[in-house]
Amino acid sequence: MKVYFISGFHGIGKSTFTEMHPEVADSDSSQFPKHDFPRNYLAFIRDLAIDGKCALISTHKPVRDGLTAMGLAYVLIHPSLECKDEYIQRYKDRGSPDAFITLLTNQWEAWVNECRAHTGYRIELKPGQYLSDVAKFEPATGHFHLTGKVIDGGKPAEMNFNDWASAAHG
Repeated sequence: MKVYFISGFHGIGKSTFTEMHPEVADSDSSQFPKHDFPRNYLAFIRDLAIDGKCALISTHKPVRDGLTAMGLAYVLIHPSLECKDEYIQRYKDRGSPDAFITLLTNQWEAWVNECRAHTGYRIELKPGQYLSDVAKFEPATGHFHLTGKVIDGGKPAEMNFNDWASAAHG
């Protein structure tokens, strides 16, 4: 099964993954103007889909809802609840602003539980795991290969981007 989009939680190693695989886009949602979010971000992801490109994308619920509404398949990857202290340390180690660390500290349970309630495909990271432990990028085929245990469906959904692009422009 082909996976082109991974919706990844803060601190799972998205930037490191894209450093190892520059052909994968790290579409940081914080770089998009807030006044038009998530519409502008979803349009960017749609364009990546039309071009058949892989990307690591935001876990914001409105973004995930928008992807579903557009018919774009993705896999959500997030940490388990028990990883809170580990992730707070990751944020400190990478130099995240104190306000961000405080926000994540205060919202950890709510945001991870929101991810756990996701009815689509997802992978829950165990302590010590990173994105690269559960997903590989295959340059020859241009898509992700999941090596972690996929929850809620047992396998990732396949998206035929040629059909989607035709429908989007039809």
